[in-house]
Amino acid sequence: MKVSYVAKAGFFTAAAGIVLSAFATGIRYDNTAVDARTIGLTLIFGSVSVTAVLFSITMTILSKKAKAVHKRRQADSDRANYERALAEAAEVEKRANALLESSYIEAESIPIELEHACDALARAQNEFVETAYGPFWDEAECAAELLAEATGKLRSIARSAQEYGTLLAEWRHNFPRYPVSIDALPDLAATAAAVQLVVRRGHTKYEFASIWEHRKGRKVYVGDFRSIGEAIADGATAVTEAFDEFSRSVPGSLDTTDVRMSDVARHSARVSELQQQLLKQLQGSKPG
Repeated sequence: MKVSYVAKAGFFTAAAGIVLSAFATGIRYDNTAVDARTIGLTLIFGSVSVTAVLFSITMTILSKKAKAVHKRRQADSDRANYERALAEAAEVEKRANALLESSYIEAESIPIELEHACDALARAQNEFVETAYGPFWDEAECAAELLAEATGKLRSIARSAQEYGTLLAEWRHNFPRYPVSIDALPDLAATAAAVQLVVRRGHTKYEFASIWEHRKGRKVYVGDFRSIGEAIADGATAVTEAFDEFSRSVPGSLDTTDVRMSDVARHSARVSELQQQLLKQLQGSKPG
């Protein structure tokens, strides 16, 4: 706005100079006495007028250019902000989809691992009856490792749920609520209890217990455990902690319209039946 005011002032100054120049010249011609001073004043007024006109035109052009440059820069800034927002939204969408898919995969694998753990514990029972020391501990350790794998996935699901909620909290979106719920998964604590019963039975026999003393230090890298002894001794505690973390992160119930999680829930129900049958057998059997 200041530039346009200057341009207007220059224009009016030029106009005034031209008028004064013409007026002074006219007076002197009427008196037919044109001296050097009159001619000089006329030239001065004329040059000032031309300069003012040129200045006015120049400032008007600069004002229009300045407005055009400002408008273009604003458009460039708006476009850059828009493109940046699109890129950020694309990254959020990509990450959210990745969290959903990894959570589905981990949830689907938990009942599979617990089912295999139940099978291993059932085989361990048979190996105990047949006094097969090594195979008994092979099966017990297999069950403990499978339980540790499932426990690690439960923790991972809890972390994914937290990240998923935080990621979408500040966005308007049409993503579903986090799909995994505790009532869609089998009870890891039941498998942990079965592992403890089987291991306890092995400790009641000297031969089995002696072999275990040589095996419990075997290195494994599953979940947070670094030895098979840790996986068996601390497995139940790890399950409790993972369940607490999951419950804090995923308070929702099963969405029955979610096909994948409904399949997980049906599989988990079958695993729960296996767990109860196994626990009943273990609790009913007597050591020795």
